[in-house]
Amino acid sequence: MGLLDCLEKVFDEMSERGVYGDFSTYKLMVVGYSRVGRVSEVDKWLKEILEKGFIVDNSTCTSVIHLFCDKGCANRALWYFDTMVKTGFKSNLVNYSCFINGLSKKGSIKQAFGKLEEMVREGWKPNVYVKTGRNQIVASTDTEIT
Repeated sequence: MGLLDCLEKVFDEMSERGVYGDFSTYKLMVVGYSRVGRVSEVDKWLKEILEKGFIVDNSTCTSVIHLFCDKGCANRALWYFDTMVKTGFKSNLVNYSCFINGLSKKGSIKQAFGKLEEMVREGWKPNVYVKTGRNQIVASTDTEIT
């Protein structure tokens, strides 16, 4: 049993005793499982965050985007991102950078380009990380993006 499994057991014992976690408790589980690449556990805990009505913060969102894109679950990342925005989440440049790079690396060029366009519509200007993803889009499509 790993440390995260022990932490989950403690969480369950707390709940049995009437002590319920706040956003920080859930965030710990999502980010921890994200770092070790356990998609199903991240999915489970992120669903609970949203069901409880918590608004995800930017670092948690970036962690989830990175994991899901890296593991080939880009559509799941896109769905969660859209759901989080609908619940009041305010995205930032780092979230978009992570998306554009993650989608580009996995060959989801159309989706990466869509996120680039969305980012610009939201008023964010590409930084060096976005430009890396943008260069991957250009290399894959032979299209110039200004």
